[in-house]
Amino acid sequence: MKRTQRRAQLALLATAALTATVLLPGSSAVAKHDDGVTATIEVVADGLNVPRGLVYDKQHKRLLIAEAGIDAINVTGPCGVGEFGTPLCYGDTGSIFAWDLKDEEGERILTGLPSESIPDGGIAVLGLHDLSLHKGKLTGVYGLLGFVSTRDEFTAGGAANADLLGHAVKIDLNSGAQTSIADITALEEQLFPGHESDPFGIVSGRYGSVVAHAGGNNVILVKPNGDLQVLAQIPDRVIGTNVIESVPTCVTQGPDGAFYFGELSGFPYLSGVARIWRVRPGHEPTIYSSGFTNIIDCTFDNSGRLIVLEIAKFGLLNADQSGALIRVERDGTHTELASTGMTNPGGVAVIKNDLFYVTNFTAGFGGDGQLLRVEIE
Repeated sequence: MKRTQRRAQLALLATAALTATVLLPGSSAVAKHDDGVTATIEVVADGLNVPRGLVYDKQHKRLLIAEAGIDAINVTGPCGVGEFGTPLCYGDTGSIFAWDLKDEEGERILTGLPSESIPDGGIAVLGLHDLSLHKGKLTGVYGLLGFVSTRDEFTAGGAANADLLGHAVKIDLNSGAQTSIADITALEEQLFPGHESDPFGIVSGRYGSVVAHAGGNNVILVKPNGDLQVLAQIPDRVIGTNVIESVPTCVTQGPDGAFYFGELSGFPYLSGVARIWRVRPGHEPTIYSSGFTNIIDCTFDNSGRLIVLEIAKFGLLNADQSGALIRVERDGTHTELASTGMTNPGGVAVIKNDLFYVTNFTAGFGGDGQLLRVEIE
Protein backbone atom coordinates (compact mmCIF):
# COMPACT_ATOMS: atom_id res chain seq x y z
CA MET A 1 0.00 0.00 0.00
CA LYS A 2 1.50 3.28 -1.09
CA ARG A 3 1.63 5.98 1.57
CA THR A 4 1.10 9.63 0.68
CA GLN A 5 1.11 12.73 2.84
CA ARG A 6 -2.47 12.28 4.01
CA ARG A 7 -2.25 14.60 6.97
CA ALA A 8 -0.05 17.31 5.48
CA GLN A 9 -2.87 19.81 5.87
CA LEU A 10 -2.04 20.26 9.54
CA ALA A 11 1.27 21.83 8.57
CA LEU A 12 -0.02 23.63 5.50
CA LEU A 13 -2.75 25.42 7.42
CA ALA A 14 -0.13 27.42 9.29
CA THR A 15 0.56 29.48 6.17
CA ALA A 16 -2.77 29.24 4.35
CA ALA A 17 -4.61 32.48 3.66
CA LEU A 18 -7.75 31.80 5.65
CA THR A 19 -10.59 33.69 4.02
CA ALA A 20 -13.36 31.99 5.98
CA THR A 21 -15.74 34.20 7.95
CA VAL A 22 -14.40 34.18 11.51
CA LEU A 23 -16.71 34.75 14.47
CA LEU A 24 -15.19 36.53 17.44
CA PRO A 25 -15.80 35.30 21.00
CA GLY A 26 -19.32 36.15 22.12
CA SER A 27 -20.48 36.96 18.61
CA SER A 28 -23.09 35.30 16.41
CA ALA A 29 -24.19 35.28 12.79
CA VAL A 30 -27.34 34.42 10.89
CA ALA A 31 -26.90 32.82 7.48
CA LYS A 32 -29.49 31.82 4.88
CA HIS A 33 -28.93 29.11 2.30
CA ASP A 34 -30.37 28.61 -1.16
CA ASP A 35 -32.35 25.58 0.02
CA GLY A 36 -34.29 27.70 2.52
CA VAL A 37 -32.35 26.74 5.63
CA THR A 38 -31.49 29.55 8.03
CA ALA A 39 -28.78 28.96 10.60
CA THR A 40 -27.86 31.03 13.65
CA ILE A 41 -24.26 30.36 14.67
CA GLU A 42 -23.00 31.61 18.03
CA VAL A 43 -19.61 31.34 19.74
CA VAL A 44 -20.46 30.09 23.24
CA ALA A 45 -16.94 29.22 24.43
CA ASP A 46 -13.44 30.12 23.31
CA GLY A 47 -9.86 29.60 24.40
CA LEU A 48 -10.04 25.85 23.75
CA ASN A 49 -6.89 23.85 23.04
CA VAL A 50 -7.37 22.28 19.60
CA PRO A 51 -10.89 20.92 20.20
CA ARG A 52 -11.86 17.85 18.20
CA GLY A 53 -14.64 15.34 18.83
CA LEU A 54 -17.36 15.98 21.39
CA VAL A 55 -20.20 13.99 22.91
CA TYR A 56 -23.51 14.98 24.48
CA ASP A 57 -23.78 13.77 28.07
CA LYS A 58 -27.58 13.85 28.34
CA GLN A 59 -27.66 12.65 31.95
CA HIS A 60 -25.67 15.66 33.15
CA LYS A 61 -26.91 18.09 30.46
CA ARG A 62 -23.40 18.87 29.30
CA LEU A 63 -21.02 18.45 26.41
CA LEU A 64 -17.70 16.68 26.83
CA ILE A 65 -15.05 17.94 24.41
CA ALA A 66 -11.75 16.30 23.51
CA GLU A 67 -8.93 18.87 23.50
CA ALA A 68 -5.81 17.57 21.75
CA GLY A 69 -3.47 20.06 23.46
CA ILE A 70 -1.18 22.92 22.50
CA ASP A 71 1.53 23.39 19.92
CA ALA A 72 4.92 21.92 20.86
CA ILE A 73 6.67 25.27 20.43
CA ASN A 74 5.30 25.94 23.91
CA VAL A 75 6.29 22.63 25.54
CA THR A 76 9.60 21.00 26.39
CA GLY A 77 8.86 17.26 26.47
CA PRO A 78 10.91 14.47 24.84
CA CYS A 79 10.81 14.12 21.06
CA GLY A 80 10.56 11.20 18.67
CA VAL A 81 10.23 10.44 14.96
CA GLY A 82 6.84 10.04 13.29
CA GLU A 83 5.43 9.72 9.78
CA PHE A 84 7.90 10.53 6.96
CA GLY A 85 10.60 11.20 9.55
CA THR A 86 8.60 14.09 11.00
CA PRO A 87 9.87 15.14 14.45
CA LEU A 88 7.17 15.03 17.11
CA CYS A 89 7.52 16.32 20.66
CA TYR A 90 5.51 15.22 23.67
CA GLY A 91 3.54 17.31 26.13
CA ASP A 92 0.95 16.63 28.83
CA THR A 93 -1.28 19.38 27.44
CA GLY A 94 -4.43 17.50 26.42
CA SER A 95 -7.68 17.76 28.35
CA ILE A 96 -11.42 17.18 28.47
CA PHE A 97 -13.53 20.34 28.54
CA ALA A 98 -17.09 20.19 29.88
CA TRP A 99 -19.71 22.71 28.77
CA ASP A 100 -22.81 22.95 30.95
CA LEU A 101 -25.82 23.50 28.69
CA LYS A 102 -28.03 24.79 31.51
CA ASP A 103 -25.66 27.27 33.14
CA GLU A 104 -23.81 28.00 29.88
CA GLU A 105 -20.39 27.79 31.41
CA GLY A 106 -17.46 25.46 30.99
CA GLU A 107 -14.37 24.08 32.67
CA ARG A 108 -11.62 21.55 32.08
CA ILE A 109 -12.51 18.52 34.18
CA LEU A 110 -9.51 16.38 33.23
CA THR A 111 -6.09 17.79 32.35
CA GLY A 112 -2.53 16.60 31.78
CA LEU A 113 -3.52 14.19 29.01
CA PRO A 114 -0.91 13.01 26.50
CA SER A 115 -0.36 15.15 23.41
CA GLU A 116 2.28 15.77 20.79
CA SER A 117 3.08 18.11 17.94
CA ILE A 118 5.69 19.25 15.48
CA PRO A 119 8.35 21.22 17.41
CA ASP A 120 8.82 24.06 14.89
CA GLY A 121 5.38 25.57 15.29
CA GLY A 122 3.89 23.47 12.49
CA ILE A 123 0.56 23.28 14.42
CA ALA A 124 0.15 19.53 13.94
CA VAL A 125 -1.26 18.91 17.42
CA LEU A 126 -2.28 15.34 18.12
CA GLY A 127 -3.72 13.85 21.27
CA LEU A 128 -7.22 12.98 22.43
CA HIS A 129 -9.13 13.07 19.15
CA ASP A 130 -12.60 11.81 20.00
CA LEU A 131 -14.95 10.71 22.80
CA SER A 132 -17.93 8.37 23.05
CA LEU A 133 -20.39 7.81 25.87
CA HIS A 134 -22.47 4.67 26.45
CA LYS A 135 -24.54 4.10 29.60
CA GLY A 136 -22.41 6.54 31.53
CA LYS A 137 -19.12 4.93 30.46
CA LEU A 138 -16.72 7.24 28.62
CA THR A 139 -14.27 6.05 25.99
CA GLY A 140 -11.79 7.98 23.90
CA VAL A 141 -9.17 7.56 21.22
CA TYR A 142 -5.66 9.03 21.00
CA GLY A 143 -3.88 9.88 17.77
CA LEU A 144 -0.18 9.37 17.10
CA LEU A 145 0.87 9.92 13.45
CA GLY A 146 3.76 7.62 14.17
CA PHE A 147 4.79 4.16 15.28
CA VAL A 148 5.23 2.07 18.40
CA SER A 149 8.85 3.28 18.29
CA THR A 150 7.65 6.92 18.38
CA ARG A 151 5.92 6.57 21.70
CA ASP A 152 8.78 4.37 22.96
CA GLU A 153 11.07 7.35 22.35
CA PHE A 154 8.71 9.54 24.37
CA THR A 155 8.64 7.03 27.21
CA ALA A 156 12.42 6.66 27.18
CA GLY A 157 12.61 10.45 27.54
CA GLY A 158 10.50 10.37 30.69
CA ALA A 159 6.96 10.84 29.34
CA ALA A 160 5.01 8.61 31.70
CA ASN A 161 1.68 8.71 29.83
CA ALA A 162 3.00 8.50 26.28
CA ASP A 163 2.10 4.81 26.00
CA LEU A 164 -1.59 5.83 25.69
CA LEU A 165 -0.99 7.48 22.31
CA GLY A 166 -2.36 5.34 19.49
CA HIS A 167 -4.78 3.58 21.87
CA ALA A 168 -8.51 3.44 22.42
CA VAL A 169 -9.13 3.95 26.14
CA LYS A 170 -11.81 3.98 28.79
CA ILE A 171 -11.81 7.10 30.96
CA ASP A 172 -12.98 7.46 34.56
CA LEU A 173 -13.77 11.14 35.05
CA ASN A 174 -14.09 10.72 38.82
CA SER A 175 -10.58 9.34 39.36
CA GLY A 176 -8.94 10.55 36.15
CA ALA A 177 -7.81 6.98 35.44
CA GLN A 178 -7.39 5.86 31.85
CA THR A 179 -7.19 2.23 30.80
CA SER A 180 -6.33 0.99 27.34
CA ILE A 181 -8.94 -1.16 25.62
CA ALA A 182 -6.98 -1.54 22.37
CA ASP A 183 -3.54 -0.73 21.02
CA ILE A 184 -4.51 0.37 17.51
CA THR A 185 -0.93 1.29 16.62
CA ALA A 186 0.42 -2.17 17.51
CA LEU A 187 -2.31 -3.76 15.38
CA GLU A 188 -1.38 -1.57 12.42
CA GLU A 189 2.24 -2.65 12.65
CA GLN A 190 1.12 -6.28 12.68
CA LEU A 191 -1.07 -5.75 9.62
CA PHE A 192 1.28 -3.46 7.69
CA PRO A 193 4.81 -3.41 9.13
CA GLY A 194 6.41 0.02 8.83
CA HIS A 195 3.14 1.92 8.38
CA GLU A 196 2.31 4.80 10.71
CA SER A 197 -0.82 4.89 12.85
CA ASP A 198 -3.27 7.65 13.71
CA PRO A 199 -6.57 6.54 15.29
CA PHE A 200 -9.08 9.38 15.00
CA GLY A 201 -12.75 8.55 15.69
CA ILE A 202 -14.57 6.26 18.13
CA VAL A 203 -18.08 5.09 18.93
CA SER A 204 -18.96 2.70 21.76
CA GLY A 205 -21.95 0.53 22.68
CA ARG A 206 -22.92 -2.94 23.84
CA TYR A 207 -20.81 -4.33 20.96
CA GLY A 208 -17.64 -2.75 22.42
CA SER A 209 -16.02 0.10 20.50
CA VAL A 210 -15.38 0.86 16.84
CA VAL A 211 -12.39 3.01 15.85
CA ALA A 212 -11.95 4.98 12.63
CA HIS A 213 -8.23 4.61 11.94
CA ALA A 214 -7.07 7.45 9.71
CA GLY A 215 -3.49 6.19 9.52
CA GLY A 216 -4.49 2.65 8.56
CA ASN A 217 -7.32 3.42 6.13
CA ASN A 218 -9.40 0.97 8.12
CA VAL A 219 -12.15 0.67 10.71
CA ILE A 220 -11.58 -1.63 13.69
CA LEU A 221 -14.02 -3.29 16.06
CA VAL A 222 -12.80 -3.66 19.65
CA LYS A 223 -14.95 -6.40 21.15
CA PRO A 224 -15.87 -6.37 24.86
CA ASN A 225 -13.38 -9.21 25.47
CA GLY A 226 -10.58 -7.18 23.88
CA ASP A 227 -10.42 -9.05 20.58
CA LEU A 228 -9.88 -6.86 17.51
CA GLN A 229 -11.57 -7.25 14.14
CA VAL A 230 -10.95 -5.18 11.02
CA LEU A 231 -14.45 -4.30 9.79
CA ALA A 232 -13.29 -2.46 6.70
CA GLN A 233 -10.00 -1.89 4.87
CA ILE A 234 -10.47 0.76 2.19
CA PRO A 235 -8.04 0.59 -0.76
CA ASP A 236 -6.46 3.60 -2.45
CA ARG A 237 -8.20 5.13 -5.47
CA VAL A 238 -6.72 6.58 -8.64
CA ILE A 239 -8.43 9.84 -9.60
CA GLY A 240 -6.81 11.39 -12.64
CA THR A 241 -3.09 11.35 -11.89
CA ASN A 242 -3.61 11.20 -8.12
CA VAL A 243 -3.52 8.18 -5.82
CA ILE A 244 -6.02 8.99 -3.06
CA GLU A 245 -6.14 7.33 0.33
CA SER A 246 -9.38 6.94 2.25
CA VAL A 247 -8.28 8.26 5.69
CA PRO A 248 -11.33 7.38 7.87
CA THR A 249 -11.89 10.12 10.44
CA CYS A 250 -15.31 9.38 11.95
CA VAL A 251 -17.54 6.46 12.78
CA THR A 252 -21.05 6.23 14.21
CA GLN A 253 -23.75 3.62 14.61
CA GLY A 254 -26.88 4.14 12.58
CA PRO A 255 -30.49 3.48 13.66
CA ASP A 256 -30.31 0.23 11.66
CA GLY A 257 -27.46 -1.05 13.85
CA ALA A 258 -24.87 -0.80 11.07
CA PHE A 259 -21.73 1.33 11.38
CA TYR A 260 -21.23 4.37 9.17
CA PHE A 261 -17.81 5.91 8.69
CA GLY A 262 -16.58 8.94 6.80
CA GLU A 263 -13.30 9.62 5.07
CA LEU A 264 -11.18 12.73 4.93
CA SER A 265 -9.74 11.51 1.62
CA GLY A 266 -6.00 12.02 1.33
CA PHE A 267 -3.68 14.42 -0.43
CA PRO A 268 -4.31 16.47 -2.55
CA TYR A 269 -7.71 16.70 -0.81
CA LEU A 270 -9.82 16.91 -3.94
CA SER A 271 -13.25 18.46 -3.74
CA GLY A 272 -16.26 16.15 -3.77
CA VAL A 273 -14.47 12.79 -3.51
CA ALA A 274 -15.01 11.93 0.18
CA ARG A 275 -17.56 9.22 0.99
CA ILE A 276 -19.65 7.82 3.81
CA TRP A 277 -19.46 4.02 4.05
CA ARG A 278 -21.81 1.53 5.71
CA VAL A 279 -20.60 -1.76 7.19
CA ARG A 280 -21.81 -4.60 9.39
CA PRO A 281 -19.48 -7.09 11.06
CA GLY A 282 -18.87 -9.99 8.70
CA HIS A 283 -20.00 -8.07 5.62
CA GLU A 284 -18.16 -6.02 3.01
CA PRO A 285 -18.50 -2.23 3.33
CA THR A 286 -20.67 -0.39 0.82
CA ILE A 287 -20.82 3.29 -0.10
CA TYR A 288 -23.82 4.95 1.56
CA SER A 289 -23.38 8.54 0.36
CA SER A 290 -20.76 10.38 -1.69
CA GLY A 291 -19.87 13.83 -2.98
CA PHE A 292 -18.38 15.25 0.23
CA THR A 293 -15.14 17.14 0.76
CA ASN A 294 -12.76 16.32 3.64
CA ILE A 295 -15.13 14.75 6.18
CA ILE A 296 -13.98 15.19 9.78
CA ASP A 297 -17.01 13.98 11.80
CA CYS A 298 -20.35 12.23 11.38
CA THR A 299 -23.38 11.28 13.47
CA PHE A 300 -27.16 10.85 13.17
CA ASP A 301 -29.90 13.23 14.24
CA ASN A 302 -32.89 12.18 16.32
CA SER A 303 -34.86 11.31 13.18
CA GLY A 304 -32.20 8.94 11.88
CA ARG A 305 -30.77 11.28 9.25
CA LEU A 306 -27.01 11.30 8.74
CA ILE A 307 -25.18 14.48 9.78
CA VAL A 308 -21.77 15.11 8.20
CA LEU A 309 -19.18 17.75 9.16
CA GLU A 310 -16.59 18.86 6.58
CA ILE A 311 -13.38 20.37 7.91
CA ALA A 312 -12.90 22.34 4.67
CA LYS A 313 -15.80 22.48 2.21
CA PHE A 314 -13.57 23.67 -0.64
CA GLY A 315 -10.67 21.36 0.17
CA LEU A 316 -7.76 21.58 2.58
CA LEU A 317 -5.47 23.21 0.03
CA ASN A 318 -7.94 25.98 -0.78
CA ALA A 319 -7.35 29.44 0.65
CA ASP A 320 -10.89 29.45 2.04
CA GLN A 321 -10.93 27.04 4.98
CA SER A 322 -14.65 27.28 5.71
CA GLY A 323 -16.20 24.09 6.99
CA ALA A 324 -19.76 22.90 6.48
CA LEU A 325 -22.45 21.03 8.41
CA ILE A 326 -24.47 18.83 6.05
CA ARG A 327 -27.58 16.68 6.48
CA VAL A 328 -28.18 13.70 4.23
CA GLU A 329 -31.89 13.53 3.49
CA ARG A 330 -33.83 10.29 3.17
CA ASP A 331 -33.77 10.56 -0.61
CA GLY A 332 -29.97 10.84 -0.53
CA THR A 333 -29.70 14.53 -1.30
CA HIS A 334 -27.44 16.81 0.73
CA THR A 335 -28.67 19.86 2.63
CA GLU A 336 -26.04 22.31 3.85
CA LEU A 337 -27.25 23.39 7.27
CA ALA A 338 -24.48 25.81 8.22
CA SER A 339 -21.07 27.08 7.16
CA THR A 340 -20.67 30.73 8.18
CA GLY A 341 -18.23 31.12 11.06
CA MET A 342 -16.91 27.58 10.74
CA THR A 343 -13.15 27.50 10.17
CA ASN A 344 -11.70 24.00 10.17
CA PRO A 345 -14.39 22.60 12.48
CA GLY A 346 -13.54 19.33 14.19
CA GLY A 347 -16.60 17.70 15.74
CA VAL A 348 -20.38 17.86 15.95
CA ALA A 349 -22.91 16.81 18.59
CA VAL A 350 -26.68 16.66 18.07
CA ILE A 351 -28.90 18.00 20.86
CA LYS A 352 -32.11 18.22 18.85
CA ASN A 353 -32.84 18.07 15.12
CA ASP A 354 -32.55 21.84 14.97
CA LEU A 355 -29.77 22.30 17.52
CA PHE A 356 -26.11 21.31 17.16
CA TYR A 357 -22.80 22.11 18.81
CA VAL A 358 -19.62 22.22 16.72
CA THR A 359 -15.98 22.55 17.72
CA ASN A 360 -14.08 25.16 15.69
CA PHE A 361 -10.40 25.78 14.77
CA THR A 362 -9.40 22.14 15.17
CA ALA A 363 -6.20 22.81 13.21
CA GLY A 364 -5.09 25.61 15.53
CA PHE A 365 -2.20 26.14 17.92
CA GLY A 366 -4.14 25.77 21.17
CA GLY A 367 -5.93 28.57 22.97
CA ASP A 368 -7.71 29.64 19.77
CA GLY A 369 -10.38 26.92 19.63
CA GLN A 370 -14.10 27.60 19.91
CA LEU A 371 -17.39 25.89 20.68
CA LEU A 372 -20.21 26.95 18.37
CA ARG A 373 -23.93 26.68 18.99
CA VAL A 374 -25.77 26.11 15.69
CA GLU A 375 -29.54 26.52 15.59
CA ILE A 376 -31.46 25.70 12.41
CA GLU A 377 -34.76 27.16 11.28
